Amino acid sequence: MRGKGKNNGLKFFIIIFTLVVPATVYVFLRGFGENHYAVPVFYENGLSRDTTECPSDNLPHTVHMSLLPGHVPGDHPADIFDDKLSVIDVDMEPGDRLGNPGYSLNRVSDIFARNPAVQFIFIRPGQGVDHVKQSPANERFIYVYGTDREITEFARCELVLFDFPDEIDRENRRFVLIDNRGKIRGYYPSGDFDEIDRMVLEIKIILKEEFE
Repeated sequence: MRGKGKNNGLKFFIIIFTLVVPATVYVFLRGFGENHYAVPVFYENGLSRDTTECPSDNLPHTVHMSLLPGHVPGDHPADIFDDKLSVIDVDMEPGDRLGNPGYSLNRVSDIFARNPAVQFIFIRPGQGVDHVKQSPANERFIYVYGTDREITEFARCELVLFDFPDEIDRENRRFVLIDNRGKIRGYYPSGDFDEIDRMVLEIKIILKEEFE
């Protein structure tokens, strides 16, 4: 009889263990198991590299659309960044003024097709044209034009691409993610699909944190 009582006690313990442990794990995961991955803000203490070619930097570093007419160094970010997450692509190849942005950014654009808070800004060389144009095929594709000197200064001083244009071409240039406050949030090699996937993830995180 004692053996039977022990067996019943053991069975009771197993049943309680089976029911309680999964419930406890579930509650823990719901409360503490979320992914709190934080997207960094670059250059919060200003630029780490001194350069005489750039104007005095603001703290934290904020991107200004210096290519636009009427820009004054030290001004607040231009309206082009307001209420938007901006992916910036700088390319010194003129090509078609409103040409195809390439597979990577087309793919990212498709993922966020229903979210007007994500836009794509293409910096291209062009003289004697309007400084800003919107693609007729996609209103979230914005083309900004400037001289080679203006583009180089913008890439180096605003986007902090110090090697531009020496080590930049269509195969290894980097996309830059700018938030709605003009802060740099990420750099992504254009030819690396894993890095493009990371950009998609980080855009989703910022949208959830700052736009919802």
